[in-house]
Amino acid sequence: MSEKAFEHPYLAVDETTLTLSLISGQQATSLPALWLRERSVARHQVDFHSNQRLFNPHELDLDLQITALVDQGETISIGFSDGHSEDFSRSMLMELAQPEQSIPSKKSWRSDFSAPEVDWLEIHKADVKLKAVTDFLVYGCLLVKNVPSESGAVMTVASEFGSLRETNFGRFFEVFSRAESNDLAYRHGPLTPHTDNPYRLAAPEVQLLHCLANDAEGGDSTLVDGLSVCSILRVLDPEAFDLLTRVKVGFRYTDHENRLCSEKPLIALDDQGKVRGLAYSPRLDYCPLLPTPTLKIFHRGRQHLARLLQDPAFEIRLRLQASDLLMFENARVLHGRTEFDPTTGHRHLQGCYIDLDDPQSAYRLLTERRSRTTI
Repeated sequence: MSEKAFEHPYLAVDETTLTLSLISGQQATSLPALWLRERSVARHQVDFHSNQRLFNPHELDLDLQITALVDQGETISIGFSDGHSEDFSRSMLMELAQPEQSIPSKKSWRSDFSAPEVDWLEIHKADVKLKAVTDFLVYGCLLVKNVPSESGAVMTVASEFGSLRETNFGRFFEVFSRAESNDLAYRHGPLTPHTDNPYRLAAPEVQLLHCLANDAEGGDSTLVDGLSVCSILRVLDPEAFDLLTRVKVGFRYTDHENRLCSEKPLIALDDQGKVRGLAYSPRLDYCPLLPTPTLKIFHRGRQHLARLLQDPAFEIRLRLQASDLLMFENARVLHGRTEFDPTTGHRHLQGCYIDLDDPQSAYRLLTERRSRTTI
């Protein structure tokens, strides 16, 4: 058979041996009876309104078998040893059997990057929102223009992309200079790149910052792509990089109402060894107790990481204006601020959090709706 025959994955149905396989390139992957039975979508198997199962697949017979198999073209009729039979959509099985590519791949960036923008007044248009959500998932940040300069508007924008994640700072928080505040973000000094709330067991995944006024001298917002920085550190010092992904660091936040603590590595990897994000805030972390030789390697990695995060080659600066809103992935895109002089003008931002699976869900839903309208 020619190589062209294997260019596109397809389902092979063998009615004699009662086997069903996904053929992709030179590889054949069998679709077992248990796997197929669990994906039943028949009316008496799945609730029509909730799309939740009416049966418990965990209780299926361990030795469940296919007892009948008929290729009907667009559908494949399958009978099972538990007495259930169903016509399965060929396209559905193809989709479920292949690795999920339900969200766009991330692209790293450096200082020559310009944050993608969207006009808030256009966000109600499906194609505009889909592009905005896509840009956010790809690059980890999004600048929303023309948001009304009103208190609480940040929560309105947040609700367009997800559900509010309340923290010890409330449903939303105020960012302006005030003495003796419970966070250095509420002072006028510079803030180096960091992630928010690393002291929480599950840190908020997406932050929104809405500018109500920015008339003071200084106070530019800074963003750094953690994926780009970590890719350099991994090559520069692989030994230290490995330690930063394995050794847990203690994070603490204390004020008169809270004692929040967590332990996690500075760099988080996914199950494929790719960098997922960072938990990084030098104002809040505590060096782990390690043997001196190991501690030196660990600290060497922290030094490299700190220098890379503050290297102008990786940083973009934005001068937020009233009605600008910046949304970014908290663990991936580290944020900071240059120093500002509160005596030269008023600077006031409001912020809140949502979780990353909300924009991901919006992307899937909008993509699905668009594919329906183009069929």
